[in-house]
Amino acid sequence: MLRRVRLVRFKNFEDATLSLGPFTLLVGANAAGKSNVREALRFLHGVGRGYTLAEIFGGKYTAGERQWDGLRGGVREASFRGAGSFVLEVDIDLATEGGDVYDVGRYSIEVETAPLPRVAAESLRSGGTSPILVYEARPHRNTSGGQPPEQLIITVNETYSIEGPGSWMQSERSDAPALTRLLGEPPDAVISAERALGSMRFIDLAPTAMCQPSVPGQANLSDRGENLSSVLQTLCSREDTKSELLHWLRALTPMDVVDLKFPADLRGQVLLVLVEKDGTELSAYSASEGTLRFLGLLAALLSPEPTLFFLEEIESGLHPSRLRLLLDLISARARDGRVQVVATTHSPALLAQLDDELLAHASLVYRLEGEPSGRIVRLVDVPDAERVLRGHDRGDLLASGWFEDMMEFAASPREPTKRASPEESGP
Repeated sequence: MLRRVRLVRFKNFEDATLSLGPFTLLVGANAAGKSNVREALRFLHGVGRGYTLAEIFGGKYTAGERQWDGLRGGVREASFRGAGSFVLEVDIDLATEGGDVYDVGRYSIEVETAPLPRVAAESLRSGGTSPILVYEARPHRNTSGGQPPEQLIITVNETYSIEGPGSWMQSERSDAPALTRLLGEPPDAVISAERALGSMRFIDLAPTAMCQPSVPGQANLSDRGENLSSVLQTLCSREDTKSELLHWLRALTPMDVVDLKFPADLRGQVLLVLVEKDGTELSAYSASEGTLRFLGLLAALLSPEPTLFFLEEIESGLHPSRLRLLLDLISARARDGRVQVVATTHSPALLAQLDDELLAHASLVYRLEGEPSGRIVRLVDVPDAERVLRGHDRGDLLASGWFEDMMEFAASPREPTKRASPEESGP
């Protein structure tokens, strides 16, 4: 699991830190920076997948086909107000391949964005209170001789490797992060960090694509959900998973679905068919966009692979009466460590459904009036929130802008000792 992400001079954040839990909810006004948090995680995901900086910013192509969409705004808009560099830092649970957590790692990367993107500094440290350097990388700055400045000098400490203690150095180009390029058998902490960053997913479901047939045998939902039918077929191959899927489908929709079928067409591709209790059959072609989105979320969250999912506007397509059930589904999957979810929402109704445990990991992304920099604060850390949240509907507080107002007052020279609640302050 990722524990914390710090954004320094990245996009519209001058210096902000986001604490992450099993389920982290981001709220805030448009253009406050919620999507830029997503872009920071996507950058780290690109690092974990072994992409060069040019590919992370501009896109990855294989045999002429796009495999990865570059960051919005590219390298030119990556740093805060043209600062020329940014730093991303993330705390990661270091775990064995079987999922047993044995330590906490801190990965940090600084990227220079001009004239061309390159790594200015990079490191991984392991250990909470007394961190030990696993590796660090810095460009070679000596242009008078030896290696040119575009070379990255990587120093590796093998304390956590099965090879035993010691250190060694290697040289690589500075146009790509070092995490996935260590020679030989990398230290265990490096392998764990690479696996954690590389396994993130950014779901952006497209119902028009989800209703199409797909090639059978696929286990993981694509980001847009094009292979929904195939993934659901794979999940239904296990009776316990199929039973869980049908349970949540009946809970989240008004349909009384008792079975799922997957007939194949002449090309061998399968298409989802929902079977209701009275025998009515409804193919994915005719299913509503809301139903397809429900199924896409189910297919993603029931994935067998441990994954961090980023979901934008998680309430999209959901009736307010079903929001509590969606939160129950995510909580059930997140509590047992199978998935970690970071989601954005503009829905007061969704925030109103959060219990105290989920509220502890909800954060406000905001900007103070007249300032360009985005900021992040946990809702429970907003001044006077503890008192006001006890007696007022959280959805109403979000809809009225109370959280943002409190941060404005807290930053003002006339900061009050007690801020009135919405009812006390009047219209």
